[in-house]
Amino acid sequence: MKFKFLLPIIAEFLIILTLLFFLDTVDFVHVTKVMGLYFVPVTGKESIIPLGVVHYNLHPLLVGVAIAQIDVVTAVFMHHNFEYSKNIPYMGDWIRKFEKKNTEYFNKRRFLRRLAFLLTVLFVIFPSRGSGGIAGYIFGKTLGLSGKNVLIAITVGTLTGCVGMAYFSDYISSFIPFYTLFGFISLIVIWKVIKLIKGRLS
Repeated sequence: MKFKFLLPIIAEFLIILTLLFFLDTVDFVHVTKVMGLYFVPVTGKESIIPLGVVHYNLHPLLVGVAIAQIDVVTAVFMHHNFEYSKNIPYMGDWIRKFEKKNTEYFNKRRFLRRLAFLLTVLFVIFPSRGSGGIAGYIFGKTLGLSGKNVLIAITVGTLTGCVGMAYFSDYISSFIPFYTLFGFISLIVIWKVIKLIKGRLS
């Protein structure tokens, strides 16, 4: 049990060591900053990925894969520790609520379960609050997918979404000034903060 709990943590540590080995110091610091910011609740792919590509001038593929692998690693963690994770303070409450909400929704719309794999891929591709590895795993399980198929769907979805968003950010940065893009990202973060505060107060 302890090994399964620590396995994703060890995997993430090895990934960071690999980045340290292959990247120069400046790029390593920047990409790890981007990866760290992804864990902040009010940030997400739609704000973090453009920051890495445009502001830090990192290669789109590097940023896309760096963020995508976090989704995959956290999904693997959920696969091995799903029931245990429900007992983690704060996180456990959110997991139970999210699982209950999706179970009730899809129980009323059972026909959607036939599209379980595709819906899970699309859920992870399109950025929204909680659409990463943890929520993606719960989403796929409530649709009736096996753990293995959920992991495959998340991997396909997050690689497609993150890498696609990274290259799109690189493309639009060629004709949109950075300060304009940064302003747009700031508005997204502010909007998420307001939604988070309203959710906590309601």
